[in-house]
Amino acid sequence: MTLSIRNTLIAAQLAALPAVAVAPTLSQTAASQLEVDWKAYDAAGGVPHDPLPDGIHWSLRITPPFPMTWPPTGDGRVAWYGFAGGMRFGLSDGEMVAAPWARVVASAKGAPKLERLTTRLESIGIHGVRPIAGDELAVVKTGGAAADAVMALAAGTAATPAPLVQRFYCQWARDSGAGEAVKARHPAFFAWLACPAR
Repeated sequence: MTLSIRNTLIAAQLAALPAVAVAPTLSQTAASQLEVDWKAYDAAGGVPHDPLPDGIHWSLRITPPFPMTWPPTGDGRVAWYGFAGGMRFGLSDGEMVAAPWARVVASAKGAPKLERLTTRLESIGIHGVRPIAGDELAVVKTGGAAADAVMALAAGTAATPAPLVQRFYCQWARDSGAGEAVKARHPAFFAWLACPAR
């Protein structure tokens, strides 16, 4: 069975938000804040609604958590970014991608806080999509574990290479369309990941 990268990235976002019976995880809380603010951002004119057929239908995308400090200092601060993917008439082998418009910064000790980064979506272009299966699909399914591992690394003071983290985050950066935009905000973490060239 093969799935498109767009669908598997959405699946990875959901996998990074495991269901809990008692209290929401930080990832769930961050995602919830971004989902609520996406609606307010849209209502305030942040999401363009150009008429069809040239208009783009934008949808919220959420990154896995990224450490705010690298190498880790033990403060545990991580950020989830909200960006957007867009469908456009006639575009079948790719999607439009908009740069991060907001982020939620949190740590195990502090309440998650949402910060707006832009007042209106900024397109960063078309990102291709393709079928995904096999080893790549297996990596997508490790999204929740990789996110947990990054939060644990951020809460510690050591940055031991973690193949699970490197595989998932490098594949996410390559396939999401927002990898370069997030990399610009976390260059030391991406240097540590040492993602292979495409």
